[in-house]
Amino acid sequence: MEALNLSLRAVVQPGDLVAVESPTPFMFLRVIQSLGLRVIEIPTHHRTGMDLNALEDAIRQHKVKACVCITNCHNPLGYVLSDEHKQSLAELVAKYQVPLIEDDVSGDLAAGEPRPKTAKSFDRQGLVLLCSSFSKTLGAGLRVGWVHAGRFRSRFSV
Repeated sequence: MEALNLSLRAVVQPGDLVAVESPTPFMFLRVIQSLGLRVIEIPTHHRTGMDLNALEDAIRQHKVKACVCITNCHNPLGYVLSDEHKQSLAELVAKYQVPLIEDDVSGDLAAGEPRPKTAKSFDRQGLVLLCSSFSKTLGAGLRVGWVHAGRFRSRFSV
């Protein structure tokens, strides 16, 4: 959650509008609310993920300043998005210069080999902030995570 908090602080200001998947983890909404941000829910299919047409409409019509999503082992829906969908998502946010905060904390839990790619894998402009951790696989009590912040790296304090 701290990675999400830091990522949001790096890319938006209080009052800005953030797009989230619907449904989305309740704790995401708590973090967003604590920062004084507004939320727009984007319909999300239980197999194919966030409706990218609806996301594009929201970006154009409502001036979305950031998008938060889970591409691998979605909570609560459980899907792993296809590489094509992840690439389309990365291209869409690049088209509109909207930062994408990608939660990949559970990505290592996906069944099969190889490990699923992230939307960050398709990021050519540094707009995807990848939040991840090994706490889900090594030990939840460790609470260690990181953010690959792309072009926003300088906005994180060390």
